[in-house]
Amino acid sequence: MTTEANKALVRRFCDEVANAHDTSKIAEILADDFRLGGADGLNRDALTSVLTYYFSAFSDLRYTIEDVVAEGDTVIARLVMTGTHDGEYDGHPPTGRKFQVDEVDNFTVRNGRITGYRIVWDELGFRRQLGLPLA
Repeated sequence: MTTEANKALVRRFCDEVANAHDTSKIAEILADDFRLGGADGLNRDALTSVLTYYFSAFSDLRYTIEDVVAEGDTVIARLVMTGTHDGEYDGHPPTGRKFQVDEVDNFTVRNGRITGYRIVWDELGFRRQLGLPLA
């Protein structure tokens, strides 16, 4: 695939899965051998569970893509994640507070599907904005 096609696939993941809160698209976008966080990371089914959990904790969870760059099979997306804590999260009841944090995602795309995904995000800012203990 071209770098433009790889970027389009990452945008599709953000739009059709993350922003639409639709995990049914995961099997067609993520490879069978997908890993979140490296070779020993979460597989596709585990990511589905994590996303479902986040969609429940933050019913308006949204990712706004600020920038996407690609070279070869690597795609880097700079995003802003926003939402409202309106469900249980990390053992804490809903606070009703909103958050907005920066995130940088590193995707690996091979043969038209995402095989790897690493996330760097402002978890400290996230927890502070929600009034949660700093883990």
